Amino acid sequence: MPLSENQNKIIHLAKNKLGLEDEDYRAILKRVAGVDSSRDLDANGFQALMRAFEGLGFVSTAAKRNYGVRPGMASPRQVDLMRALWGEFKGEEANDFTLGRWLEHTFHISSIRFLGYDDARKVIGALKSMKARRTAAQGLQNDEAVKPPPAPRRRKKAAAPSE
Repeated sequence: MPLSENQNKIIHLAKNKLGLEDEDYRAILKRVAGVDSSRDLDANGFQALMRAFEGLGFVSTAAKRNYGVRPGMASPRQVDLMRALWGEFKGEEANDFTLGRWLEHTFHISSIRFLGYDDARKVIGALKSMKARRTAAQGLQNDEAVKPPPAPRRRKKAAAPSE
């Protein structure tokens, strides 16, 4: 059975992301799947080719789960926004696992996929607040370093004794 259009797109996306020349790409196709063209691949050949691309450094975004539209649950846009806010807050150590640990600790929900629509709004609000507090705290630290020391207090002149 031939590959789907999406599978063909993934193959060519990987080829382009890896910067493979056509000659190198065709050599990989021949070596891992025994075919000359991606049109000739079957499901097993596709899997073998993707493993070869991963070995060359291709990282598929398919692993980043999109839970789709589910009634009553967090929308895909909410999920993407939560991941983006978490990434901005945590930096390099941000991933779904650390986000899930924070959700469990803070909201008693073990994973982003179990968030309802209203809970997702609360999580987004909390993440925005955390980010704003951090930004404000960093701003205060930077302002303190720039502020000049306070001016010395002037003493009031003693009033002349009245006669």
